[in-house]
Amino acid sequence: MSEEIKKIEPPIKIWAPSTKEDWDITLGMQEISIKTFSHRILDHLRF
Repeated sequence: MSEEIKKIEPPIKIWAPSTKEDWDITLGMQEISIKTFSHRILDHLRF
């Protein structure tokens, strides 16, 4: 039972930011990927 939970649970602990700098980098990367993603959607909607 406990092994089943481990498989379903996302491996957040592996890349969880530990310092404030790590948080800034992680959030910045997410912001960039969200922006690129939305730009791609907008490009598709234009055509």
